[in-house]
Amino acid sequence: MCIVHTLTHVWFIIPAERHKALEAQRQKEMAEREAELQRQYAEEKEKAMTENIKQMQEQREKELEELREHHERLMDDRLKEQERLLSEGFKKEAAQLRSEIERLKSMPPPQPPKPKGGCTIL
Repeated sequence: MCIVHTLTHVWFIIPAERHKALEAQRQKEMAEREAELQRQYAEEKEKAMTENIKQMQEQREKELEELREHHERLMDDRLKEQERLLSEGFKKEAAQLRSEIERLKSMPPPQPPKPKGGCTIL
């Protein structure tokens, strides 16, 4: 091997190979950092989504409980109103029935309709 060739190899090729190796190492480190950043981002995103779902479920449960309470209050109010109306309604109904009974007593009993055309059905 010639000295010129050896010197060229030492001065140009070895540094170029070293540069390629360093560049490859740098690229590998950058890819690893990028992968780590992506992993952290995915973890944070998943954590945020999990927290968001938890908050939504808590809100839904709270709203559902409020609806149940509202429904209970509404049912209680309606039952009280029904009791009041029933107690008043029976009094009114009894008075109406007494009036109807008196009216019916004063009326003559209903008569069967008279046949038309002079025929009697036996």
